[in-house]
This record gives sequence, C-alpha cells and structure tokens, in this order.
Amino acid sequence: MNVKDTSYLLQASVLGVVMLWLHKQDQSLKKLTELCIDQIIGINHGEEGAKEDAR
Repeated sequence: MNVKDTSYLLQASVLGVVMLWLHKQDQSLKKLTELCIDQIIGINHGEEGAKEDAR
C-alpha cells in the first residue's frame, strides 16, 4: 500500500462526505460516510445506490 496516496484518498473522502452532507442535510452524516466508504472499497448498493448517486 502506498501510504501517501492512501492518505490523499482518505482526506479527499472526508471532504467529499462533508460536502455531500451540506447538500443533503436531511440524511445522517454517519450514513453518508458509510456510503462513501463503501464506494471507495467497491461495495455496490444496487439500484437504490445508483438512484441516490444520480440525484
């Protein structure tokens, strides 16, 4: 594992989650964080996740 690249990825992910939460404050920050982590590691949430991403 490349520590520098992984650090950048995690830092960008945190910023992305916060930006998503600012846009969708009706959703919990915890849920958005879990969804983003799942996206990073490649967990597919099926059509529900795809519909959510399209918004």
